[in-house]
Amino acid sequence: MTHLAASQPVRQAGPERSLWRVGLARLMRRLAQELRLRRDARQLMALSDAMLKDLGVSRSEIEGAVRHGRADPPTA
Repeated sequence: MTHLAASQPVRQAGPERSLWRVGLARLMRRLAQELRLRRDARQLMALSDAMLKDLGVSRSEIEGAVRHGRADPPTA
């Protein structure tokens, strides 16, 4: 006679695990976006004032321009 061991129930990914994964994915996207914004701001800060002027951005406007864009594009 063979003895069959009772198997452990397989743990399914329930709603709480799915929500955790969604939350983690959202956090990772926000982190990646923040790192890109900081990189872009750092690159703009490395430009000379004359180059920034050509772009229509002052050094004090870099952070806002990177995060929110410019209110009105420069005219030619």
